[in-house]
Amino acid sequence: MKNTKTFLLRLFVATTIILSIASIVFWYRYSVEKVPLQLVELSVAKHSIVPAFEPNTSNYQLRLEYPVDFVQIKAIANTEATITINQTLSSGHKLSVGSNDFIIELSNSSETRGYSLTIVRDNEAKEVL
Repeated sequence: MKNTKTFLLRLFVATTIILSIASIVFWYRYSVEKVPLQLVELSVAKHSIVPAFEPNTSNYQLRLEYPVDFVQIKAIANTEATITINQTLSSGHKLSVGSNDFIIELSNSSETRGYSLTIVRDNEAKEVL
């Protein structure tokens, strides 16, 4: 009988400790201020976007000369997120002459945020006679 009471007391104490730890973890996970989802870097390899990158700015532009027909876009989020560029996971993109619009979308389990990048590729230079 004494062994049963001791066992039940130990079981009660262990259960109380486990539930207390679980409550603390739950409280910490859901009460700590959430960091807003945003980019910490947006760049195009070997080129400079305008304006210079700032996490709270959503729209960027870049003008490139005709010979540039391919770009690597780099986007890094401040927290774990899926980043897509024009709904693909690829960072490399072929450019057409004229305006090329890219939507950079970040998403996690609770939030989605978008940035836009317009790259204008100039027409082929004409020879002047």
